[in-house]
Amino acid sequence: MTKKKIEDFLTNTEKEELLENYKCLREARTKSEANYFGEAVNHLLNTAKKRIVDDAGIHDENAATVQSKRKALF
Repeated sequence: MTKKKIEDFLTNTEKEELLENYKCLREARTKSEANYFGEAVNHLLNTAKKRIVDDAGIHDENAATVQSKRKALF
């Protein structure tokens, strides 16, 4: 099984939008610009995260987190 990247869970237009917003975030000159582009990047990453959770078949994201912590402890 090949390892998937976050980009694999985004459409091509979402990837382009993510790159453009990230570039703008890096070049932001004011706090309000940084907040705007930061929220846009965050939204796209959350979209990818949701698709990753759905792809993995996890119904309760918190349960998955608890399960991974439990595995790390024992």
